[in-house]
Amino acid sequence: MRAREGVLHSSHFGDQLDLLYPIIEERGSDSAAFDNVLELLVVNGVLTLPEAVMMLVPEAWQGNESMEPEKRAFYNWAACVQEPWDGPALFAFSDGRYCGANLDRNGLRPCRSIVTSDDIIICASEVGALPVPPEKVVSKNRLKPGRMLLVDTVEGRIVDDKELKMNTARKQDFATWVEHNVLRVPNIVKRVTRTQSIDVSVDDSPLRTDPRLVAFGYTVEQLSLLMLPMITTGKEALGSMGNDTPLAAMATKPRVIYDYFRQLFAQVTNPPIDPIRESIVMSLETYVGPEGNLLEMRPEQCHRILLPSPVLSIEEMNAMKSLKTAYITWPSRTIDVTFPKDEGLPGYKKALDRVCYEATQAIEDGMKVIILSDRATSPTRVPLSTLVACGGVHHHLVLQKKRAKIALMVETAEAREVHHICVLVGYGADAICPWLMMEVIHKIVREGL
Repeated sequence: MRAREGVLHSSHFGDQLDLLYPIIEERGSDSAAFDNVLELLVVNGVLTLPEAVMMLVPEAWQGNESMEPEKRAFYNWAACVQEPWDGPALFAFSDGRYCGANLDRNGLRPCRSIVTSDDIIICASEVGALPVPPEKVVSKNRLKPGRMLLVDTVEGRIVDDKELKMNTARKQDFATWVEHNVLRVPNIVKRVTRTQSIDVSVDDSPLRTDPRLVAFGYTVEQLSLLMLPMITTGKEALGSMGNDTPLAAMATKPRVIYDYFRQLFAQVTNPPIDPIRESIVMSLETYVGPEGNLLEMRPEQCHRILLPSPVLSIEEMNAMKSLKTAYITWPSRTIDVTFPKDEGLPGYKKALDRVCYEATQAIEDGMKVIILSDRATSPTRVPLSTLVACGGVHHHLVLQKKRAKIALMVETAEAREVHHICVLVGYGADAICPWLMMEVIHKIVREGL
């Protein structure tokens, strides 16, 4: 939300909107953060309380083919405006008129409700939270994943989940908004290839003697135990729960920066969610690019790039570099994150400052996509850690209130594990192309290893 402050404006709050910043109070819980944003949306007046809850905590809609098209279109619009608040959550809400409860898309929290003959509704996480004579019970219900229990005290009735959501979905022609504005990666690649060829060539050097593997700290164990299983099975190799290697801060040998973001053991005992068997509630889709104003409802909010996954192929990333040839109003700029080797350690901070400055300048020049790339690494040029560069640029732009005006993509040889990708996303990357990892895959297939 702090990154969005630069694009927020409200006819309701006017010039006093700045007095509300930061929207999310510091040192609060996840629930407190959600409450802060929900209150902002409701007080702003564009959305009612149940509509705001629908936007912030949507149903699982991407993999649900049986969902009504109007409702799917609404959730699609909502995804362009605000990333969902996902996770195990059952929460109650009220604004004086509406009173209700909502369950997250996974349905990992229980919720039971009963209606009595004297027009009382009781909602709790367990049956029997309050003693009720059986003869007074009119109905019993269980709140299903992604559904909402809503009482309208003005009309004096329980609003059906389907009725509520269909009425909300029909407020605007969201399907047309999405169809006319969303940019899709396959279309971008096709449009770019109409005017120029996209280079996806891999150099001819053998895998075993590729100096770039040494430059970026690849090890034999990573190639054999992590990469080869992913290539042959299409999934990450199974290992111990958590990480049983020594903490990176205590190690006697150099470790990559990503290792400093690992747990020593499995500290969380929740059962793992299977993304294959539970695919209906799982999605890697993400919308990137300049964001619209959260406090209004307009078609232009959908004018963003839809990525099926945060991980881009070499071809897709090269297409992003030439994005302007596909869509004239979407220029992109690639920023080199390497610096001369002879500058030594002082050159590292100097290079980071330069990258942050160039990112700011790119926004002022009207760029909509910034790509941080370490492709220029050579015997005479060494790269910044992509994680440091990405995190540095992200927070630099947040402080300048410009982060929501661009998509921040990363082209890196440093990332080669799922964990690395996750850390990059956590530190602000909208999309990642692990180009050396992908070239390694091509070489393994080519050399029959």
